[in-house]
Amino acid sequence: MVTGGGLYQPITPSTINAQPQSFSGASYLQPVSVGMEVFYVQARGYAVKRLTFNIYVDAYVPTDVSALSSHLFEGRQIVEWAWAEQPYYLIWSLRDDGVLLSLTYLQEQEIQGWARHDTQGYFRSVCSIPQLPEGAN
Repeated sequence: MVTGGGLYQPITPSTINAQPQSFSGASYLQPVSVGMEVFYVQARGYAVKRLTFNIYVDAYVPTDVSALSSHLFEGRQIVEWAWAEQPYYLIWSLRDDGVLLSLTYLQEQEIQGWARHDTQGYFRSVCSIPQLPEGAN
């Protein structure tokens, strides 16, 4: 976390203050922002972490959200992903072997679960395109 010299102080070359929040490292993949939380793939790609601010320790704390589904990540890496909030609160994740995974995540209901989507082919890419409400231009 990078801050200025104090509360509400600007960041300048002489007042910059950088404090590490985690030591697990992150992969090259862009993090996904979900509400007030950030999801990222750990450095070697074998785990997905959720970064949340903990007011009691005054720091961002990582939590492994792939621990209970580690079999989906063994020997594989996520190479692309996208957050699709509506209608099912999913992070669509593409593995390096073309397999599609999804993480259903709804923090306020404490819902979290990974799924593997098997088809007769392989996926090449994922994206999330917001849909306009019916009747909107």
